[in-house]
Amino acid sequence: MKVAAVKARINTEELDEKYPRVNEIPFSNERKRMTTIHRIGDKYFVYMKGAPDVILDLCSGYYSGEKTIPLTGELKDLAPKTNADFENVVQDITIYPRVNPEHKQKIVKALQKKGNVVAMTGDDVNDAPALKKADIGIEMGILQGQM
Repeated sequence: MKVAAVKARINTEELDEKYPRVNEIPFSNERKRMTTIHRIGDKYFVYMKGAPDVILDLCSGYYSGEKTIPLTGELKDLAPKTNADFENVVQDITIYPRVNPEHKQKIVKALQKKGNVVAMTGDDVNDAPALKKADIGIEMGILQGQM
């Protein structure tokens, strides 16, 4: 993460000073995540990074703009929507967790139709069509290179 910040010309020393890390639980294969605790003013914030499925299981929602969007079953109910309905709401959702390969293609197509540059991740050979269609296709997972 720090390398990405430096490449983006973000002053990491200033961030470290402004948001000091007071504790860290390192990544482990058992937890499949890393956790850091930062003091910001008189409050403490916990940040995690790791395997998306593990992180999302621990989340009740995600923050987008000025609102928190709950991770509910509605994200799994993409199939019943008509294409027109879906295209009208596709931009209202910032992160699509645990999406099956068919829905990934539908999401990419709808977002690109709206003029968006789309990045898509996948870890299975079934994800390949959506990764190819996306502007940025990111292959990940244990079996990298087998798509």
